[in-house]
Amino acid sequence: MVAALSGSDIRRKIIMTSVQSNATNAYRFVAPEVRRLASLEGAEIDMCAVVDVCIRLEALSDISKSDVVLWEALSSAVVVRYGRCFNKGVRVSLPHNVILAASTEMETTHAFVSFLRDKHVAHSVNPFEENDVAVQIGDHFVSSMEITSVTTAHGRVLGLSFDMPTQLKELAEWWLAWIRTEKEVERNRLLAYVKTIPLKRLKRAPRHVLGTDTGPHNVGKTRKRP
Repeated sequence: MVAALSGSDIRRKIIMTSVQSNATNAYRFVAPEVRRLASLEGAEIDMCAVVDVCIRLEALSDISKSDVVLWEALSSAVVVRYGRCFNKGVRVSLPHNVILAASTEMETTHAFVSFLRDKHVAHSVNPFEENDVAVQIGDHFVSSMEITSVTTAHGRVLGLSFDMPTQLKELAEWWLAWIRTEKEVERNRLLAYVKTIPLKRLKRAPRHVLGTDTGPHNVGKTRKRP
C-alpha cells in the first residue's frame, strides 16, 4: 500500500532528491566561510538544468513538428535558470568576468542570453515585444467621425532561435567545468578549516536536512543560507 503524500511532503521529496545518500551523519556546517561553496552547489544545479533543457529544445527544433507553446516555455525556463546564476540574490553570483577566458562565440552567447533574460523574459523592456493600438481608416473616409474601430495588436519573439540551444548547452557545459574546479578548491579549503574546530562545537549544529522551510507561507521570505 502506498501512502498518500501531502503537498508539503511532495515538495520536500522533490528537494531531497539532490541530497547525497551518505548524509546520515552529516551536520550542517554553519559559518560565513561556507557561503561560496554552497553558492557554487546551487549554480551547478542550475547549469545542469540548463544542459538538460537545451537537450529537450534540440529535440524540438524540427520546425515541421514544432510546438510553439512548449518551445516558448522551455526557452523562457532555460534563460531564467542560466541568468539566476549571475544575478543578485542570497547566493554568491558567478563572476561575469570569468567568461573572458572562454571563446568569443561563448562570450556572445552569454551576453545575448543575459540580455534576453533581463530585457525580455523577466522584464518587458526591449523591442522583442511590441504592443500597438491602431485605428481602422477606410480609403473612402473623409472625416475622422467615420472611424468606428480601435484595435490592438501584439507581437513578440517566442523563444530562442533554433540554433541557440546547442550554443547555450556548450556554454553551460563550459561553466560546469569551471564550477566543479572551484568547488574542489573550496572543499579542500573548508576541510582544512573544519579540522581546526573542536568536534563538540561542530556537533552542536543541526543535522543536515533540507526542505524544512518550503511551506507556502515562506514563499515571499528571504532564506538565511545560500
